[in-house]
Amino acid sequence: MAGLKVPLTSAKASAYFRTVPRTFLSKWRVAIVFCAGILISGLNHAVADGKDSSGSKQDPKFVAKKILNKYEDNLFRLRPKYQGHFAIRMWRITSDSRYLYPALFHYLVLKEQFKRQVSHLDSPEYIRNFSEQMLAEKFKTAKGKIRRRILEQKQHQEFVFHKKLLELSYYIHCLGMSSGDLLPQFEQAKEFLSRVNFEEVLLDSQIVRMYTPQAVNYVYYLKFLGLIDLEEKFIALFREIFRPEADIKLDKIEYENMLYGLTHFIIAGSGYYQNYVSPEKYGWILEYLNKHIDEILARSKPDVVAEVGLCFKLCGQKNHRVVALSQKKTVEAFDPKQGLIPPKKGKASLNKSEHRNAVAYLLLTDFDRLYPGPNLKDSPELEYLFEGTGDDNSD
Repeated sequence: MAGLKVPLTSAKASAYFRTVPRTFLSKWRVAIVFCAGILISGLNHAVADGKDSSGSKQDPKFVAKKILNKYEDNLFRLRPKYQGHFAIRMWRITSDSRYLYPALFHYLVLKEQFKRQVSHLDSPEYIRNFSEQMLAEKFKTAKGKIRRRILEQKQHQEFVFHKKLLELSYYIHCLGMSSGDLLPQFEQAKEFLSRVNFEEVLLDSQIVRMYTPQAVNYVYYLKFLGLIDLEEKFIALFREIFRPEADIKLDKIEYENMLYGLTHFIIAGSGYYQNYVSPEKYGWILEYLNKHIDEILARSKPDVVAEVGLCFKLCGQKNHRVVALSQKKTVEAFDPKQGLIPPKKGKASLNKSEHRNAVAYLLLTDFDRLYPGPNLKDSPELEYLFEGTGDDNSD
């Protein structure tokens, strides 16, 4: 981040913010956490960033470092959604406390959205208007228009509200914040979601075909929250719809959906990089990806390629040939001038390119352990925000 690369560790930053009175934090905590992020945006590598020219541009670790530096230097310029996505994934392969502040900022934004949604659960009019507004504003791409048409034809417009509430409930629970002051709203949300007929929507063949990766996510959110387990039924329907021998008949969108669906079974099954998964359980996916890797590399965008390689790493097979081939293809997509992997056309937006580069980094960097969480409420570095006075009484 130009002009803001300060050699300030997260420990020093958290010590500084412990001096802020708790009453002030309660009123202005979103702004304060954001400013905290600005101050530590250089993070621990700030002094050396941009000056290390060692390593080959074809070396996965070299490219991984460049991507990490790019996003850490600009982390607090990203929208909260992308800050959280990046920081939480970095935390899950490092457990490094410096990623807690952007994760906390993301949570505070999610919390306000969650409370607003829960406050309108008894208003069919609000749910209908919210769904219609989202359908009009967020489904404008070619793929989005197809999904919108399916939801409207099936009279499933309100699924847009239901899946948003499901997402928020899952994220908040994953961050360890579904208890305490949010417990009444969280239980209210779960009770509401338990009455939604998710099976009717998610086991619709058109939804599986055109809403594939998101539908996989929702299946695992529901299972994780203990609402309903549709995993086996969904997988059976997915395998019936996307038969390997019919790949040649899939258009560009369907082929991408199919691959994203395959990778998301494993990624979602891992709790999104919180735990390794069984290669036996997902052997049918690994077998397909290995057998068809040449076609996958030729037909897929960098996001998909990176997730394909990650599937093998999450199954404890980091030395598999698919990992090496996926890394090679990912490195080739890296633009040293921009310091990241850009879209195929045009200049990269840091926000829109965050997912692509986050999964690329996870593929290219080496990790041997995954960490569940982060549980923000139980993090010692953030204790002063939730239980203390806001004062730093330590030496």
